[in-house]
Amino acid sequence: MHNIQNRFQVALALFLCWGALQATYAQIDKSDRPQYAVSKISEDLLDGANVVVREDENYLRIVNKGVGIFTTTYALTILNESGSRYASYSIPYDKLSKINYMRARVFDKNGKYVRTLKKREIKDYSAADGYSLYSDNRVKHTKMSHNEYPYTVLFEYRKTYNGLLFYRGWRPQSSQRMAVEKSKFTIETPPSLPFRYKAINLEKATKPTGNTGVQTWKVENLPTFRTESYSKQTAYPMLLLAPSTFSIEGYAGEMKTWRDFGHWQNRLNAGRQQINDVTLQKLRTLTNNLSSTEKKIQKIYEYLQQNTRYVSIQLGIGGWQTFSAKVVDEKGYGDCKALSNYTYSMLKALGIRSHYTLVKAGRQERPIQTDFPSSQFNHVILCVPNKKDTIWLECTDQRESFGYLGSFTGDRDVLLITENGGKIVHTPVYDQSVNTLNRTAQVTIDAEGNAQANVQTTYQAIQSEAIARLINSKPDRQKKWFYNNIDIPNFEIKNFRLGLKKGKLPQVTEALSLTIRRLASKSGKRLFLKPNLMNRSTYIPKRSKKRKNNIYVPASISYTDVDTISFKVPEKYHAEYKPEPAMITSDFGSYEMKVLMDAGKITYIRKMVVKAGTFPKEKYNEMVQFYKKVAKADKEMVVLVSGT
Repeated sequence: MHNIQNRFQVALALFLCWGALQATYAQIDKSDRPQYAVSKISEDLLDGANVVVREDENYLRIVNKGVGIFTTTYALTILNESGSRYASYSIPYDKLSKINYMRARVFDKNGKYVRTLKKREIKDYSAADGYSLYSDNRVKHTKMSHNEYPYTVLFEYRKTYNGLLFYRGWRPQSSQRMAVEKSKFTIETPPSLPFRYKAINLEKATKPTGNTGVQTWKVENLPTFRTESYSKQTAYPMLLLAPSTFSIEGYAGEMKTWRDFGHWQNRLNAGRQQINDVTLQKLRTLTNNLSSTEKKIQKIYEYLQQNTRYVSIQLGIGGWQTFSAKVVDEKGYGDCKALSNYTYSMLKALGIRSHYTLVKAGRQERPIQTDFPSSQFNHVILCVPNKKDTIWLECTDQRESFGYLGSFTGDRDVLLITENGGKIVHTPVYDQSVNTLNRTAQVTIDAEGNAQANVQTTYQAIQSEAIARLINSKPDRQKKWFYNNIDIPNFEIKNFRLGLKKGKLPQVTEALSLTIRRLASKSGKRLFLKPNLMNRSTYIPKRSKKRKNNIYVPASISYTDVDTISFKVPEKYHAEYKPEPAMITSDFGSYEMKVLMDAGKITYIRKMVVKAGTFPKEKYNEMVQFYKKVAKADKEMVVLVSGT
């Protein structure tokens, strides 16, 4: 009966909306839109813009807690080739959503009608990634280009959602080089379904008067803007929306608090933690003689890595609900939800408590909005409380170190799913104290400035991640990576070797044997040598006169580098000039450099620390000066002169 009511409500809503739109659409399908003429755009909006949004009307109607209808009309004027990507439009859909229509028209610079989107121009393809074994994610895509800039594209579509874990939000500006004439977002909900919202950088928008019925936000005349580097806050205007209560494929829940959301996740995964007796006996055999809980957890993690592989499962509610542990046991594969649940189930069978954990994963992802309970996550990991230290497990990677999260899921707020519901906690921070590089090198220089070098480097934690991905690659690919990433001109690799030491702070060791042509430049009887062999800093942030946000240096880009490079100089050469020791200290880090001379040998020692943290915006230009001084120090030369 409930499904019949849902269908009737959706059908009635679509009929009313469709009728009103069709009455006008047929009349204006090929008519000109003089209001889209480029001449009508103000100079303030054209300044620095590649694209200008002329109108953007969005209407989200919540029919009931499981059904919603979203309609949009979006017109934008593309001013130049740099804005041409906005002529493309993609609409995702899946088992739980349906695209009712998709239309587009093109107008020239004077607003004169040019053409209408044809059905054959709409491409419909799978949105599954290379890891997805099962997926119903699809995308309809089109591109409405024109042979002369500027031109205007008008997109229109409607989409019906059957399952509302989240509400579609609003982002009137999606690029720094996008200006907006007018943009509007309206949500309509029944009195029994109040919505929740969080407005970010929308101080200029009209404000809603409540959280039910018809509520609208509107902005006008937004010029282009610039983002600030080292800023934790986004500069983009956006509106986040979420239900208070929701339903998806028969699973109803509340989202007013994180605790509520966690209870829903528990109900969704209930009864999916049993493993078969054969596997249980294997696990007991593997762990019976281990002396500590941590060793048992590690053994289970190794069993997971050796007996399963990651595939993505994106079918309907399968995007949120795990496979049962028994299915993973039988099939040997699963997605992040299934593999984390499988590990949870194996640990539970041995009497070890753990927590399924939702996370917004990604090396460049911004933090979740902890004051706005909603579906903000894209990944699942596992948290295992232990007496001495909490252990975190990434369950999708067959090669990952036990207990290491790194830049993908480290240092962020996550949602722990406990028996008492959801709880926000923070994952381990990897900062400059552990993100280290230690390098030693022995370099022999001949009288022409050519050199032979043996270099040994140990990378730890986040500094090890890029090169760790090479460990299982073929030698040719590894060598290509070295040629692309070693910052030395005119070198050849004679030999190289990579090694990985797993652990909660994984390390990669790298050994290189290099031939370097003209490492030192020769001029007459002198050799000019830059002793910083492989770690020169050239980065200098742009100055800012009116910094708006505090400076945020995430732990993932903080580090400590130590280089000790020994040079054996040619016979009869001695140092005519060597740089003075340098010591640079600031709130943002420190730098030390010195050059030592000893009977035909030069030793260059450099240490640089970049600190993680949040710093006052007033100190931004101090940070610029710090990097500027470092870059200058790294250019210092040693001048060798022949005694004959």
